[in-house]
Amino acid sequence: MLVVLAVPVVAAVALSLADYRYNRRVRALPSRTVAGIQARVARERAEAEAANASTEVLPRIQPTPADQPTQLLPRVLPKRPRRYVSSQRGPRPPARFAAPDPALMQRVLEVLRQLPEEPPARPSRWPGSDPDTESPPA
Repeated sequence: MLVVLAVPVVAAVALSLADYRYNRRVRALPSRTVAGIQARVARERAEAEAANASTEVLPRIQPTPADQPTQLLPRVLPKRPRRYVSSQRGPRPPARFAAPDPALMQRVLEVLRQLPEEPPARPSRWPGSDPDTESPPA
């Protein structure tokens, strides 16, 4: 019962605090004071005067006569070859390795033939438990 009465009271207090903070921020803004309003009016008048001011015409640059050659600017850096474009050959062939020693290859093949067909059973980590499970003995 007490909770039902406390919810509206807490909501009213929260709303009044939010309203108080908002009003304090609005009053703190300089645009709400007399000096702020006067500054805004002066700024608006200055903007209106600037918008209505006459424009100045800049002098026109005369083009060069057609018979005078223009001078090209020298390059800053010398021209460099582009190796990634000028390459005419294709991709490199794969590296060729030397053929292995035939005697060594025969020994490796003999050892591989002697290996059993099935791998040996893996030893259990828990010797006293069921070999089909991986859990420790109970």
